[in-house]
Amino acid sequence: MEKSLTRFDRQVPPDGGRALRFDQVAFAVFDLYLLARPGAEAEYADAEKEVAKAYLETLDPTIWSR
Repeated sequence: MEKSLTRFDRQVPPDGGRALRFDQVAFAVFDLYLLARPGAEAEYADAEKEVAKAYLETLDPTIWSR
């Protein structure tokens, strides 16, 4: 799962180095829908929850069963 929350291939100019990129939307999907952490709903604004739900609906559901 951590692989979907961070991207390892983000190039940082100008030297061509690489860096991690944290994806807040992917984290919200994990927290709200996969982990279903108690109290998580209260920690996100309605707009954040809408974006997370829309992102969740674009994902291939078979990846969670691997």
